[in-house]
Amino acid sequence: YLVNSLGFSKEEATVASSKVRPFKSPENPNSVVHLLKTSGFNKTQIKKVILCVPRVLSYDAEKTLKPKLEAFRDLGLYGSDLADVISVHPHIFLRALDGHILPT
Repeated sequence: YLVNSLGFSKEEATVASSKVRPFKSPENPNSVVHLLKTSGFNKTQIKKVILCVPRVLSYDAEKTLKPKLEAFRDLGLYGSDLADVISVHPHIFLRALDGHILPT
């Protein structure tokens, strides 16, 4: 999936996939990638996020990632600006929305 869909090298895909459980179907990763693309992330930024936080592919895009992205939009970050910030600090996706992102 990582090689064919996102252009990862075999080495990058091996490293990233070693940090997540195998997917039963590409539905979840596809929804995450789609959300990131429609939020202004380019392929390079998506790849950077997944390399740093591969488990993001197992997240529920609508329930887990979308609210976090919307919190940043509420602060005025949109499109490429939002993608730039998240791709530099992708571990923000590991933080709790109510416990960390919103209070800080």
